[in-house]
Amino acid sequence: MPTSSTCRVLSASNEFLDALVKEFESECRQTLQVIEQLKKTKPDSKLHQQLESSFYGRLVSLQHDLAALLKEWDRTELEM
Repeated sequence: MPTSSTCRVLSASNEFLDALVKEFESECRQTLQVIEQLKKTKPDSKLHQQLESSFYGRLVSLQHDLAALLKEWDRTELEM
């Protein structure tokens, strides 16, 4: 038997939230590019080491972007 739900689907109607989603999406794409480059290099090469450093930086950036996105998402959801 179906039950009614009071859950709302959050849409990115908030301009700030929309900007945060786009920033997160861009950072994810860039991180995936670094991962693909890492796969193509030898672990003992200088390029691989540089890419690992870049990958770590991307992860920190993703963590920051995600924290901001979740904070704004929660704030927006509370206002609904």
